[in-house]
Amino acid sequence: MELKLIPILLIYYIAKSWQKTSDCIAHDLLDQKRSLAISVICTAIYLFFAVVMTAWTSGVLDLDIAIYSVAGAHIFFVACVVSWLIYLDIALYLKRLKKHGYDVPADKRQYHNALLALPRTLPMYQETSGNSMESILATAAFLLTSIGVVVSAVSLYIKYAAFDIKYFGLFGNTLLLSYGLIRAFMFWRQRLNSKYRDDVEMDKNRKQRKPFSKALMELSVYLCVIVMGTLVLYMGSEVIYHARVNAGLYP
Repeated sequence: MELKLIPILLIYYIAKSWQKTSDCIAHDLLDQKRSLAISVICTAIYLFFAVVMTAWTSGVLDLDIAIYSVAGAHIFFVACVVSWLIYLDIALYLKRLKKHGYDVPADKRQYHNALLALPRTLPMYQETSGNSMESILATAAFLLTSIGVVVSAVSLYIKYAAFDIKYFGLFGNTLLLSYGLIRAFMFWRQRLNSKYRDDVEMDKNRKQRKPFSKALMELSVYLCVIVMGTLVLYMGSEVIYHARVNAGLYP
């Protein structure tokens, strides 16, 4: 259940974030404090439910309490993952503001959410040469995840190598692998500072790159889809195999 909720919540947050233009102040210190507080609270509640579940397995608590604890642990596991990713996104955004010479705002409403109205502590800084390390890390993350898909595809193919249902697993894993490789290529292109800029840079001549924190959110969604897709492929292959064995189609 939690694997289904994480992609939904992260996709919603990413979509809302991308509705904001680069001329707007996306986050401030107040957002960071609120996000940190929410993340810590969610983590504390999740750990509480995890301890209760451990106590039940030791025979200390009864079944009714354990059922509520399992449900609570699943819900707050989702909340922990999403809230900490959002906190990371906010923290890295404020770091980019400081890097490019802006005074990190305590409350963006004081500046009417306008980035151009934000005071500067340093001269305007633009990176127009070299490569972005964040884009390179995002590329590596998607490539490593794609390798995991390849391993899954090979193991499923080997398991059913003597039967035609091996192509069922190959087709599904090919779809998963294709997305990972496409996203890795796109992040690799965004590494060039001469063609892409950060979201806080005032340069309309270069395209805006996706921040590393957003790439991590997208990767989290991709991982959830891989896990669910792999389970479906393995269970589907098992069902098809046993059905054909019972029908006498396989020896």
